[in-house]
Amino acid sequence: TGFNVMAYPGDAESAVTLVHGKVGIQTDRQQLVLQPDEQYVYQSETHRGTVRKVDVTQYISWKEGILNFDKMPLDELARKLSRWYDVEFFFTSEQLKQLKFSGAFKKYNDLHYVLNIIEELTDVQFAVNNRTVIVNKK
Repeated sequence: TGFNVMAYPGDAESAVTLVHGKVGIQTDRQQLVLQPDEQYVYQSETHRGTVRKVDVTQYISWKEGILNFDKMPLDELARKLSRWYDVEFFFTSEQLKQLKFSGAFKKYNDLHYVLNIIEELTDVQFAVNNRTVIVNKK
């Protein structure tokens, strides 16, 4: 069985993505078995989970040193980049958090390189001050 678990304190959701084999999920409300290319997403606020079909490469490519994003809201991407690069993001507008980003980076690219790519593909501009990344509208 091959699977990926994504669960971090403070995140609104946790997920289990099945690559091959089978994974059983049991909560107070349900019991189910995932099939390959399925993902179980648990929402911590509502205490509910859902199963969806996914392209598993997006969720396991980090093992090969690739960070993949498909229509990911910028605030979610910022949380991931915060963990990988040990920085904090500050958004100057709540609307900027909802901008979607699709792309891929090598895991070991420099933070400035990653931010430059995001700037080229979205309507944002970054200002880096020590360990704080300020997100502005272009």
